[in-house]
Amino acid sequence: MTIEVDRIGLRPAGITDSGSMLVAAVGAATRAVGAEPIPVVSSTDANAAMAVGVPAISFGGGGEAGLAHTTEEWYHDAGGPDGVVRALYTTVLIASR
Repeated sequence: MTIEVDRIGLRPAGITDSGSMLVAAVGAATRAVGAEPIPVVSSTDANAAMAVGVPAISFGGGGEAGLAHTTEEWYHDAGGPDGVVRALYTTVLIASR
């Protein structure tokens, strides 16, 4: 059996320095809603910005979810508004520097 694979996109990896102002702002915003930031590395749409030198980060939008990208994917809006609040706090912190 032969499997053919066609590339449909390119998502080069990138990294935002853990000591950057952006990472610090997201951390502060996360703590402000009563949670502790848990840094992880993954493939996200932030890679596109990082690949061209723009600092970027992705962070959870609030709520609970599981089985992402499957037909069994689910989402429960417990604490969902916290994601919006974190995004707002992050924006204010970055804009005020």
